[in-house]
Amino acid sequence: MLRLAVLVACVSAALAQAALFAPQSPVLKLTPANFDKEILQIDKPAMVAFTAPWCGHCKNLAPQYQRVAAELDGVVKIAYVDCDDRASESLCAKYNVRGFPSLKLFPSTKKRLPRDYNGERSANAITEYVVSALPAESVRRLDVKKLPDFLKKDPDSPKVLLVSPKSKSSPMYRSLALDFRGRVPFGYLYALKDEVFGAVKEALGVTLDIHRVPALYIVTGPPGTPKLHKYRGAMKYKHIRRWLDEAIDGKVAPEEPEEPAPKEEPKPVKNSPEEEFAAFKEAGLSDEQAHAAVRLAEQLQSSEDAKAHLEAERKATKEKEARRRQVEALRRASAKLKQKGNAAEVERDPMTGEMLMDKMQDLIGDKWGSSLAALTIEAKEKAEKIISENPAKAMYATQEAEKFLLDGINEDIRAIEDQLTAGADDEGYPLTKDMEESMRKHHDLLTGMIQTINLRQEARNQKKSEAEIAEEVLARFEL
Repeated sequence: MLRLAVLVACVSAALAQAALFAPQSPVLKLTPANFDKEILQIDKPAMVAFTAPWCGHCKNLAPQYQRVAAELDGVVKIAYVDCDDRASESLCAKYNVRGFPSLKLFPSTKKRLPRDYNGERSANAITEYVVSALPAESVRRLDVKKLPDFLKKDPDSPKVLLVSPKSKSSPMYRSLALDFRGRVPFGYLYALKDEVFGAVKEALGVTLDIHRVPALYIVTGPPGTPKLHKYRGAMKYKHIRRWLDEAIDGKVAPEEPEEPAPKEEPKPVKNSPEEEFAAFKEAGLSDEQAHAAVRLAEQLQSSEDAKAHLEAERKATKEKEARRRQVEALRRASAKLKQKGNAAEVERDPMTGEMLMDKMQDLIGDKWGSSLAALTIEAKEKAEKIISENPAKAMYATQEAEKFLLDGINEDIRAIEDQLTAGADDEGYPLTKDMEESMRKHHDLLTGMIQTINLRQEARNQKKSEAEIAEEVLARFEL
């Protein structure tokens, strides 16, 4: 009995050691029973590795292949067939497998005829090859002219619309479009083109800017009076897919229409003393009377300026208190959502250091990076406009562009700090660990940019080179 138990244990250990993928692995195991359903009857590409557990090259491939499956996380199906299993021998024969491992891509075509993958067997290379097989035509690319037509067609049927700062739709978004192909159309609108935000306001009734994209909606109804479901969760495939299923099935209520923004009153234009004097003269006053009237007006203006200064201080105090209350409100909203167990927000999947989301152009985009890019472009345009009007004002143009950039960067820094303090985004939803890490990195980047701009300004003011100023700064800290 003892010898039999030892033998069984040895056989079990050998089988466990031979297994390429653990049962909980993200790589799907295929058999003749599930092959058609998982591979041939889907609309998205699938990569299948035909393997044998005793194969040394298969063992080398396994960790790389598993990384691909974990990092793509459903965007493309990653699976394998154990050709050493008698039940799966027919599959390996059907697809003419002659060596191990054999990797075959099943494209998103009707016939699903496989293509042999002969590239590098690294996670990066396999991922790049697989996501390139996601067809771009699965998503309809829109502009300000095509948006109303997209919404008008079958107005009672839901449509998915993404407004993004990325110039191209991400593999994840194309994958989601394939999941709903034939049922729900997917549209893509590039946010950084002229008049896009105005077109979105007119068609959807929502106000967007560079700080509020990417924005993902399910839209039902005609342009101007649609019903909207806005996605507010973690920007990952499984979370968005779950939200789409629930919202399209009517389990998520549409949002209330946005209140129209109040119109700003035009600010009065202040006249110069000379203009005031001329006005009093035209009214029939003598020179002496006109001068007296100007002095009186200046005294009254000084009083108004004092009042305005006091009002500005009060306003700043109120804004500071409002920011404090906003942070507290965000904290409460964040805690409330966590208590509800909102899986799309509370689930915190750690990001590996080698994730390939950059290559995949992850749907979340880089909100703060997009903001910085927009600020930089606008600052450059301001400088170019000044120079085009007067080429002699090149230095003044540089100073104005830097001032604009500093104001915008400081505003972004304050927003990041508020959200990190609250542990939630600007709408009260909890920040995941990867979002916090990304925001802190961008905070450091923005702070460094401010220091660089300040260094250049100091160098110009002292008529020294940036290198000389840098040496002086280092000397202050004895570095």
